Amino acid sequence: MIPDGIPRYGGGTNGIAAVSKAAEERGVDTEIYHCGFDPNSLDMIIFPQQSLAIFDSTAPHEHFPSREGDEILDVYELAITAGTDERFEDQIAEIRGRYSRSMKEAIALLATIREVQEPVLRIYDQAVDREAIRRLAEGISAEVDALTNSSVVGD
Repeated sequence: MIPDGIPRYGGGTNGIAAVSKAAEERGVDTEIYHCGFDPNSLDMIIFPQQSLAIFDSTAPHEHFPSREGDEILDVYELAITAGTDERFEDQIAEIRGRYSRSMKEAIALLATIREVQEPVLRIYDQAVDREAIRRLAEGISAEVDALTNSSVVGD
């Protein structure tokens, strides 16, 4: 099921959150996926036992049905009064412009972070003593095994 509508208002996020809460209250096994740009926003929930996924198809992650059984739930059509877009056309255009600029800025900042981070990671990679890490990991593993075995044997 692919909820679609106005991002953050009539789209999938609010519906997904409501469905997720209802599923949790009923004890339904649910996998919840948050938005990579906004951890307070839900992008998808999966119900493994029902073989059902519901994900937000509003911008910036629009998706259109491509498989048999995919279904769009047009939340906008169900919840928004006809003519609303036209009445608020200027405000909507301004908000969409700000949103688009913010997304482009965020993507550019992530690219800059990557450019700065890659040389630092190469330096760390060259400086790491992999054999020392392996020995340390083996020692920790041996300690865990000894503690686990000794508590089991002592019972």
